[in-house]
Amino acid sequence: MLQLKVYSASNLREELNAAKKEFLQTNVVVKKSSKVFLPKLVERFSREASIRIDDILGWIMENVDKKLRDSIQKCLDHKSNKKSSQIIEWRSYSSRFRYMFSKDLIDKPWWV
Repeated sequence: MLQLKVYSASNLREELNAAKKEFLQTNVVVKKSSKVFLPKLVERFSREASIRIDDILGWIMENVDKKLRDSIQKCLDHKSNKKSSQIIEWRSYSSRFRYMFSKDLIDKPWWV
């Protein structure tokens, strides 16, 4: 089923924060306490925001639930002699995500 999110101006910050957390919760995967699989989009974000790869896991851990946070921490503890960047694997972007535009907007754009 297609899910459409609509954001309001009055709660934009809270809604985008919730969307960020939902995205990370859905797309970050820990396998066998040895690898953390992150979406390629996070790598791009870390470069654009000048966040070191070694610090990105800390940022992610602040934005996911306790169960996933504990799994990431366990992975870090297991590999304490390695840099965070050595336990990260990048997952390619899912092309299933699409923008949808209202037919009204297409027929008569607001800027016309």
